[in-house]
Amino acid sequence: SCSRAYLHASLSLVAVGYLLLMYFVGAQPTHGNLVRNVEGGVLQSELKNITSVEITTTNGREKYTRRDLSWHNALSGFPLTKENSVELKKAITFMQTAAPVRVLRPEEFAAADDGRFGLGKGVLDIEFSTSAGTVLAVGFGNHANDGILRYMQVIGRPEIYLMSGFVGDAWEGVAYFDAATVQK
Repeated sequence: SCSRAYLHASLSLVAVGYLLLMYFVGAQPTHGNLVRNVEGGVLQSELKNITSVEITTTNGREKYTRRDLSWHNALSGFPLTKENSVELKKAITFMQTAAPVRVLRPEEFAAADDGRFGLGKGVLDIEFSTSAGTVLAVGFGNHANDGILRYMQVIGRPEIYLMSGFVGDAWEGVAYFDAATVQK
């Protein structure tokens, strides 16, 4: 019993020592299923180059265009309120900076129930364009079982990404801007 306690204490000290060593040298643990590119998200274009964002939900489509350094509702032509412009810019920035937490390759989810992910149904699809055309189109699906992460797929790619839920939540907020919140 005493030797077992000594063994547990020794293993705990080794683990703490390892963590301290990693802290002081700046190393982070890595896992084969984590995305190593932490420099940026899936949207590679700079915010200043994004000229339009089109959002499709089960309720329809909304399109926002940027002109004269401000965002407008493409249908009405009215500029977004300052608050909505900030929310839209924040959501775009998340796409540029929030790297996927995990990438699921097709062989990992081939046998899974398609409904589990909630993708491909136009629940929350976003298309980003520059003056040269569409640069990225993504679809957000269901939240993962942990309630924190959310499934996302880049349209045209077979992989499924697990993104931090705040990214999809930001786009949910943009998708459901109140029509009365545009400047008139």
